[in-house]
Amino acid sequence: MKLIVGILLFCILGLNSILAQESGCFCKADTCGCCEHIVLKVLGINDSVCLDITYIPSEVGLSLTLWLDKLVLLNETVSLEDPDICLPIPVIDNLADVCVKFYNMNITETQVKGCVELEFTLIDVDVGDFPLGCFDIDIPTCLLYTSDAADEEDSV
Repeated sequence: MKLIVGILLFCILGLNSILAQESGCFCKADTCGCCEHIVLKVLGINDSVCLDITYIPSEVGLSLTLWLDKLVLLNETVSLEDPDICLPIPVIDNLADVCVKFYNMNITETQVKGCVELEFTLIDVDVGDFPLGCFDIDIPTCLLYTSDAADEEDSV
């Protein structure tokens, strides 16, 4: 039944008119901002979407803040082991979800690199995927040194 509803929405609301412009990530220190202007008629979205990503060394995670224009949809810290997260879009009465998906992740002692996209669903039917861009967060070596020094002190 959900599939039939999704197909009807696709045909009736002109889902084929998905448009994405002005994408990319800008990084400074341990924080990146990735933005995209999204037009997704089926959800009534014609807005800028931005995701702020900050590396949190104490939690080996990422702090994520997702903005739809001025509305904060998400403000959470996720593990680097599984950073993907989905949430309902509140202005659409829990019929629609947005997922923050990470791919091409490369995590080393000195860097956290990867790409991120948003996936929108309506009644469990995929209605649009929007790449936000790729980011490259350098982990300051002083954080590595501090961590190593603390380990050495504990073992003495």
